Amino acid sequence: MKNKHTVLLGLITLLVLPVLLVVGCAPAPAPEPETAPDPFTVVWGPDKEQVVTLTGDSAGHVAGKTSEFTLLLGNISSETWGGEYIVQLLDSDGIVMEIARKTFSVPAGLETQVEIPVQFDDALDGPYGLSLYIPTREAQSVHTIWIGEKSEVNAGPWPSLASHPWLWPESAALNEETARQKAEEFVKNSSTFVFDGMENSLELVETLYPDIENAWQFVYHFESRQAGYGDRTGEMLAQVITPHEAIITVEQGEIKSAIMDGKWDMVNQQMIDDVEDIEITLAPIHEVEVVIMESFPVQVGVHIKGGLSDGCTTFHDAVVTREGDTVNIEVTVQRPGDAICTQVYGFFEKNLNLGSEFTAGTTYNLKVNDYTTTFEIS
Repeated sequence: MKNKHTVLLGLITLLVLPVLLVVGCAPAPAPEPETAPDPFTVVWGPDKEQVVTLTGDSAGHVAGKTSEFTLLLGNISSETWGGEYIVQLLDSDGIVMEIARKTFSVPAGLETQVEIPVQFDDALDGPYGLSLYIPTREAQSVHTIWIGEKSEVNAGPWPSLASHPWLWPESAALNEETARQKAEEFVKNSSTFVFDGMENSLELVETLYPDIENAWQFVYHFESRQAGYGDRTGEMLAQVITPHEAIITVEQGEIKSAIMDGKWDMVNQQMIDDVEDIEITLAPIHEVEVVIMESFPVQVGVHIKGGLSDGCTTFHDAVVTREGDTVNIEVTVQRPGDAICTQVYGFFEKNLNLGSEFTAGTTYNLKVNDYTTTFEIS
């Protein structure tokens, strides 16, 4: 009986041992291959006064995980450089996701480094275009990056600057409301408003319609708690409620110009008068209306509507002189001489009081630049 058990145990051992040997020697599953990061650097304008550098990895990105890119904005000019940068992920048809959209202001002679983290959506896989767009530079670069394993698939072509980003169907509709929202957000994020603007005082008082497609000018009023413009940290400030008027020009979804009180450039964060070359010219006059006021003595007012030739041009001054029965008003506008401006034709309106020294029954000549008319007090 003992021998039978011994033989049976030996047979079982002989059968099981090869299975154990096979199982014990089986190799462990191979780990999924990792794609090397493959760093890249994109540089704009190394020989210009503003240098833009974007760095990151071309590959090694994983859907659902966070990657990071670095934007370096260098300003070697003698003036503050401001604007907006937009970073988006593209496929061949348009925008896949927006990564970053923020304003920047780089003081003269300095540089600003911005870290841009991004968590790619779980469904993303393959090659995509990483687009950097700076409207004020009117420049765009698209670099191919890979999410997941890199393959031999042809990447691109990616959409170009000619259609970036506002003309794509995926982007926000181009209408007055979206343009207004962009203008209002710009005012709220401007250095003057952030420093001491009174939130409840911000008000849209007028909307102008330049003679160009998808362009608007929004006129905002708000009050600050102190005098001055921009970030005034460390300055001696007058504690006085200060009213402001900001004219924001939006064209094709971009902030083309932003002028406060006719003297502060909100985009470049500088006084317009600080620009060395200021061109002052006579304004084109479109309408002149004489208003006889119901007062004693009777006073005469005049309403003037003039033109602004482009997005950088603003009202400058109106000087009234009188020679006998002729009243002359010289109306001027101003613009930075070396500025590259959007070709948006706009308008301004001014009300002037000419006083009360007029005789009833006399016909007076009124000359506003090259516009002439007459008026009479009955």
